[in-house]
Amino acid sequence: MESGARHARLIAPPRPGRPGFRLAIGKRFERRTVDVPRRSDDGGQTWRAVNASEGIGGRPFYYADLRVDPQNPDRVYSLHSTITVSIDGGASFETLASYGRIHPEHHAMWIDPADPRFIIDGNDGGLAVSHDHGETWRVPENLPLAQYYHINVDNAFPYHVYGGMQDNGSWRGPNRVYRGGGVRNVDWETGGFGDGFDVVPDPDNPRYGYAMWQGGNLMRYDAETGGFEYIRPQPDSVLNPTEKQLRFNWNAAVAQSPHDPNTVYYGSQHVHKSTNEGNAWTAISPDLTTDRDAWQNQLNSGGLTYDVTEAENFTTIFDIAPSPVQEGVIWAGTDDGQLHVTRHGGQTWTNVVDNIEGVPEHTWIHQVKASKVDAAEAFVVFDNHRRADWTPYVYHTTDYGQSWTRIVGPDDVDGYALSIVQDPVARDLLFLGTQLGLYYSLDGRHGPPQGPGDDRLARRAHARDPSQELRRHPRRSDARECASRAGRLLPRHGGRGADGNRAHRPRTGRAAPAPRARQGQRLFRGRLARIQAGRREGRPVVLRGLRPDPDGRATGSFRKEHARPVGAQPDGLRFLRSRFPVPALHGGPSPTGPPS
Repeated sequence: MESGARHARLIAPPRPGRPGFRLAIGKRFERRTVDVPRRSDDGGQTWRAVNASEGIGGRPFYYADLRVDPQNPDRVYSLHSTITVSIDGGASFETLASYGRIHPEHHAMWIDPADPRFIIDGNDGGLAVSHDHGETWRVPENLPLAQYYHINVDNAFPYHVYGGMQDNGSWRGPNRVYRGGGVRNVDWETGGFGDGFDVVPDPDNPRYGYAMWQGGNLMRYDAETGGFEYIRPQPDSVLNPTEKQLRFNWNAAVAQSPHDPNTVYYGSQHVHKSTNEGNAWTAISPDLTTDRDAWQNQLNSGGLTYDVTEAENFTTIFDIAPSPVQEGVIWAGTDDGQLHVTRHGGQTWTNVVDNIEGVPEHTWIHQVKASKVDAAEAFVVFDNHRRADWTPYVYHTTDYGQSWTRIVGPDDVDGYALSIVQDPVARDLLFLGTQLGLYYSLDGRHGPPQGPGDDRLARRAHARDPSQELRRHPRRSDARECASRAGRLLPRHGGRGADGNRAHRPRTGRAAPAPRARQGQRLFRGRLARIQAGRREGRPVVLRGLRPDPDGRATGSFRKEHARPVGAQPDGLRFLRSRFPVPALHGGPSPTGPPS
């Protein structure tokens, strides 16, 4: 290897039949930094530079992969923000997939060994397929591929599902639509920018909310008009404005107060609070991180090349959790392993991480969850996979962090832990997400999670979901039976999917399938209802339906007729929303009186 050069990232695999062939990309530091492809034909014993020009790749901090045609070692693909290709062994490159052709930022590529014209590319936007060496590309829209950082829901009816996606902004979509075919791509709408992270809809009016993108950027949006206002806290919000610049994580912490819809919290190295929807901010904490200078040198180098897109930021607050039980109790966890709690709205903070045993020092706190039933109770999830430690670390406290119990260990689940959720009704019912699966525990505060192997249980967003069944059987240990019983209560969904093919949910157990909701129908507390509404003003709205038993068999029917005043809208479904106890569109009080 020539002096002054350094390797970066990846060595391309050898060509079949030529085990000595290798191709690598390195860096040469002279007056400027350039990518230098190097080639070896003797298994890496010797190397020679094949190109020293600029533009071969970019951002090796983030990506710098090479792929070689399995039948032609001189055809080389370079994956970075775009895809470039060489047909002369790396001596020259030209753009193959520009920003305008397929989604940029490429991280994976598979080339068919039998037919190298067939290429599958993995990028920040999903998947792209080519059958002509990348000259043309097709994006399979029937594959719902996306990388979500966070998901959320609002209080509308039907409610919306929100999420921030890698390099695809923030999105929201309805959990159901009242037409054949179900929810389609067109029903989803974007509301944010860049790498989308947390989306926090207003609990009182889901027309408004907060959306975040990389590096701590934050806005308040209007989903109806598409308008937004940039509201990221500025340095003048800190207790001592001369202290330093604010440090925001790439995936910064945001939380809305459960007690005041106008109050929102945001994390840099401080906890910031706004009581007027982000129009003004005040820091309510000191620096809660270790504030180590050695971990804040990204502005000096950024690694092999100067990048500094804020993804390198460290010693930042990663999660904020205000207690829904007691106002003023707030938890904050950092990426350098510090865990603080305040019981007085930020007047004083206590670092309780030293009370937790068995976690390596400075392990990233991925999530802290305040209990839904007890102000003194909380759960914390540590994630140490960045230091090659795949052990799950999940702890529980009932005394504001003075003592902790480990509730998930390496023998309990597969993969490192990422998220934990406490059921809002059954205190001991917990759901745990790991890198490799979703688990639940019926006694989560005192025992390991259930659900290894086939017993893993995913919650379903239907009229009934398995969590309801688990609440009814708090000591049931047979997950298969629970899931089967819950499945029989779920309505079958028919109609045609987005690809035009008929979609069915398979039956479970021996019971007859539950009634199926068709166009013009809906479920009212387990009853399948058909709406008959005359189009003329003043005509009554008729609700017909079936009452299923616990096994899904129809046991009877009901019919309700309600007069509609002159001038009422002809849409019977919207009229019934105002008559039956379903959540109001903007989170207001629900009327009383279901059909009996």
